[in-house]
Amino acid sequence: MLECAAPGVEDANVWGLISLKKGDKKTQRKILNEFHRRNKVLNETDEIQDARQARRIAFRGIKRQLNLWKGPVHKNRLAEQIVFPINDREIVMSASQEAAKMKEQVYVKDTIKDSTNLQGKLYSALYRDMDTSTPQEEIPEKAAKIVSKMLLEKIAMRDRERFLLARAAARNKRQNKIKSKRFHRHLKARTMKEYEKETESLRINNPRKFAERLISAELSRVKERASLKHRGGSKFAKLQKLRAKYDSEARAAVADMHELSRETTRRTDPDLLSDTDESDVSLSSESEGESEGSDFNLDDDADEEVNGVTQTLGWWKKSSTKNKSNNEHQTTVGAVLSTQAAEEVLEKYEVNQMILSEPVVCNTIVAAEPDVVDPNSEGFFHALQESFANDPALQQKFSAEKSETVKDEAPQDIDTFLPGWNSWTGPGTEKADERKRRSRIIPAPRVKREDDKKPHVIIKRRVNQDFKQHLVCHIYIFMNVFVFLQPSVNFFHFNLC
Repeated sequence: MLECAAPGVEDANVWGLISLKKGDKKTQRKILNEFHRRNKVLNETDEIQDARQARRIAFRGIKRQLNLWKGPVHKNRLAEQIVFPINDREIVMSASQEAAKMKEQVYVKDTIKDSTNLQGKLYSALYRDMDTSTPQEEIPEKAAKIVSKMLLEKIAMRDRERFLLARAAARNKRQNKIKSKRFHRHLKARTMKEYEKETESLRINNPRKFAERLISAELSRVKERASLKHRGGSKFAKLQKLRAKYDSEARAAVADMHELSRETTRRTDPDLLSDTDESDVSLSSESEGESEGSDFNLDDDADEEVNGVTQTLGWWKKSSTKNKSNNEHQTTVGAVLSTQAAEEVLEKYEVNQMILSEPVVCNTIVAAEPDVVDPNSEGFFHALQESFANDPALQQKFSAEKSETVKDEAPQDIDTFLPGWNSWTGPGTEKADERKRRSRIIPAPRVKREDDKKPHVIIKRRVNQDFKQHLVCHIYIFMNVFVFLQPSVNFFHFNLC
C-alpha cells in the first residue's frame, strides 16, 4: 500500500477530482498571455560581435599576463651580460666527469641485462635467485630452432632466385615476340652499353677476367672472319642474290662466292700437313688496257698438292681503285685475309683445328718503313696516342685534372649569412644554425660545359675580367636600324674631316 502525505479534501467527489485533473483552461490562458506581455523574445545572436568580444577578452587576459614580465625584461635590457644556462642532462661534455659516470652506468646496465655474459650470469645468480645453468635438454631444442630458421631462410632465398629467373625468362620471351626494329635496335644498344660498363669494371677490379674476356672476343672475331659468315648473310650477299635472277655475271659471282666459302671453311687434318710444305698464292695483275677496275685477280694455277691432298686457297683482295665508268659493272671475288694475330690465337686455343694462313706474294714492291720515327709527323702522335690510350695511371691523372678544372671554373655560390645576427649559441643549436645558413645561400647558375659529353677532352674557359669590361653588352637602336645609323655615321664623318 502506498501512503500519501497530502491532507484530506473535504467534500471530495468524483467530479471534483476530474475537474482537478483537467485544470482550468481559461485561467491558464490568462497566465500565459500575461507572461508573453511582460517578457520579450531574445534577439538573434551576432557571430561577428561575439567573436570580437571573445578576442577582446582574450587580449586583455594575455596583456595582463605579459605585464608581469615588464620588470625582468627591462632589467635584462639594462644588464651588461646575460647568461642562459641550459639545464639539460642529455647535453654533457664528453671530457667531463659526469659523462664518464654516465658511460659507466650505461655499461653496467647493459652487462646486467645480457644473460649470456659472465657478469650477467653472476648478477642473476646473486641478486635474482635465477638458475643460470643451461640444461642439457634445451641445447638440442635451440640447435633445432636455429637449423630450422636457417633452412627457412635458404628456402626463401631459393624461391626468390627462382622467381627472378622466371621473371627474366618471361621478359625475354615477351621481348623476342616484339617485331619492332626500333625496339630491337635500342635493346641492342642498351645491352652493348651494359656489356661495356661491365668490361670496364672488370678492367679496374679483376684484370684476369678482363684479359680472358678480351681473348674470347678476339677468338670469336677470328672465327667469324674465317668462316665467312659475315659475307654470306650480309647485305652484299642478299643484293647479289637478287641481281643473280636477272644478270648472268651476278649469278656467276654468287656461285663463285659460295664455292669459295665452302673451300675456306673446310677443316683440314693437321696430321697430313708437314712443317716443310708451304702453300704459295700468286696474284697476277691484269694489264691496264684490259681492265682498270681491279688490281688483283685470282690465279687459277694457285692450287698445290700437299702430301697427296689438294688444298685450294683463295684470297679476297679488295680493289684499291674503283671503276669510274658507268657502263662497266664488274664484281670482284675475294677471299679471307688471315692475319698473324688470328693465326696465333687459333693455334693457342684450338689445337685440333688449324687454318692455313700464309703471307700474300704480290707483284708490287712495297717500300720498307724506316726505323727512325719523325716526332713531328702525324703518325708519331697517333702511335703515341694508341700506346698510352689504355694506361690506367694516365687515365686516372687525366680524370683528376679534368675534375679539378671543372671545379675551378664552376661558378661559386654566394653565402649571405652573417654569423651572430639574431641567432642563439651553445650546445644543441648547431643544426638550427646550419639550416639558417643554408637558407641564406644564393645558388650559382649552372653553366653547361662544352666537354660534358667528351670524356677524353678538357676545354678550359679562360675569361679575362679586365678585357671583359670593354666588351659590348648590347647594341643601341641607332646602331641596329639603318635609318638611325646613317645620320650618325655622316655626323662622325663630318667631324673627322
